[in-house]
Amino acid sequence: MPKVVDHDAYRQDLLARSFSLFARKGYASVTMREIARHLKVSTGTLYHYFETKEDLFHQLVRHVSDQDVQSAVADVQDSSSFAEKIDRLFHFVSQKQDHLRDVLFLVLDFYRQAEDPAQRANLRQTLEGYRIAIEEHLSLPRVVATMLLNLLLGTMLRCLLEPESSSFEEELSLLRPLLNAAAIRQVA
Repeated sequence: MPKVVDHDAYRQDLLARSFSLFARKGYASVTMREIARHLKVSTGTLYHYFETKEDLFHQLVRHVSDQDVQSAVADVQDSSSFAEKIDRLFHFVSQKQDHLRDVLFLVLDFYRQAEDPAQRANLRQTLEGYRIAIEEHLSLPRVVATMLLNLLLGTMLRCLLEPESSSFEEELSLLRPLLNAAAIRQVA
């Protein structure tokens, strides 16, 4: 009896397993042959699921960001108050900061090299997905959700560049009063 393959699940598995290679080496340094070796599949199998390395990369970024948003939403959705939602979001980001930093670096690495405006637009849509999730699940105005995302990204980057100055958790704790004030102001 022939083996039944769930092609979508297999594609998702290939994407998930390729993330560590891209995170370690960067977009430009990785070839389809190297990805296939890393995944222990043939290059033909890879090309069956992804037309090009760019296609694989865009699907990878979308897959990873979708997984991140789903995980964060699961952590936040049962919270009864805004303060609890913020605490859970910050805990999630703190626990996943290395992973989220890898995603940020990959996106920036690709964005810097991408000459095609459509490729850059795909990456902006990914960033927009994070912002929309923050806006919807924290019930924040668009501008406040954008500010929060910018602060989280900037804090991750600053903590990487200056790890001795303060911890990620310390910096997040400074954001709580600002966000609580924004939420109170929104209600008033």
